[in-house]
Amino acid sequence: MTFWERFYKLCLEHETKPNPVAAQLGIASGTISGWKNGKDPNTAHLKLLCEYFNVSIDYLLGIADTKKEQTDSDNLPASEEMQRLLKETSTLSDEEARKVREYVELLKLKRNQESS
Repeated sequence: MTFWERFYKLCLEHETKPNPVAAQLGIASGTISGWKNGKDPNTAHLKLLCEYFNVSIDYLLGIADTKKEQTDSDNLPASEEMQRLLKETSTLSDEEARKVREYVELLKLKRNQESS
């Protein structure tokens, strides 16, 4: 099953359609058209969709048939600041998202060095 098929199926299961989901998550309708035509979503969009539908990335991409693997961190609510960050980064290109991820890794490295 392709990403688009899985995404569309999840929309139907939630009694909605792709464009309203995208609008709610701040994803452009042109991006949805790209997905329908076979383009893969970027990491930030995958994360938003997984949180919206409460499924794993592997499920959304068709790699796994299990919707969600339960972990302890799934029970932790995201802070308001983390939710804002996720929303702000959801429209970034893959390259921009990669740069943000690299910056996050740098911040974590710095924090670890300071605590040592």
